[in-house]
Amino acid sequence: MEIIDFGIRKKGFCGVGLKGSLEDFSSDTLHVHPFHQVLRISHGVALLEDGHMTRPQYGFLTAFIPARVPHRTRVLGELVEYQSLYFSASLSGLFPKQIVIFRMSELGRSLLHQLNSGEPLRNLNRGMERDCLNLFIKVLEHDLRGASALLELRTPADETNRKLCAYIEQQYHRKITAADCAAIALLSFRQLSRRFRDEMDVTVFAYLRMFRMLKASILLNTADAKMLDVAYQCGYTSVSSFFTDFKRTFSCSPVQFRRLQTMA
Repeated sequence: MEIIDFGIRKKGFCGVGLKGSLEDFSSDTLHVHPFHQVLRISHGVALLEDGHMTRPQYGFLTAFIPARVPHRTRVLGELVEYQSLYFSASLSGLFPKQIVIFRMSELGRSLLHQLNSGEPLRNLNRGMERDCLNLFIKVLEHDLRGASALLELRTPADETNRKLCAYIEQQYHRKITAADCAAIALLSFRQLSRRFRDEMDVTVFAYLRMFRMLKASILLNTADAKMLDVAYQCGYTSVSSFFTDFKRTFSCSPVQFRRLQTMA
């Protein structure tokens, strides 16, 4: 496991900002760092992974990554721009022990922008910068209390479940039946369903719906495709069913979702 600390001296360390192209700091393997991290995508789409769960992060969402939690990012589509803040895990505040994706308040976004306005990786340990950091942490605590999961895909450990997930990820754009799934797993669909739900906490077809929603959300962020085309590319033959599933997953319509990206 790679440990990243950016060469920061721990004594007197409070926080540092970093921004730019996410591709420059993406990694092929999981890594950890000894600081809490706030990662805001300002443009594009990335997948945030911790070895157990995959969470999409869009241009209007922010991630809180606790210190010493293994993770990595995968950039999707076009160039992904970001703003990030690393701060000492010893600073006051009760923060989650797992990665959280949330919508940051306008005040939080403004403070994060201010903390990234100077030279990168400078220690924010004195004067106005320290005051701004302290205020940001208070706002962050408040924003995290209102966080709710939008879309999370569990990573299977069971080999049969891995095969089925791989099949879904390759064939999501067409009709998938219970018989198709059973043939892939070499089990009855009843046996497969029980095995899948025991590990994944969702049914086979709920996972299929979630993966289709992931693909739809990526298309809405990275392409200019019409809503009808997005629905069909994601395996839907009914546009109304597509809109219903999308709103149930993201609490907004596909049109509103795309507008959120342009407003980020």
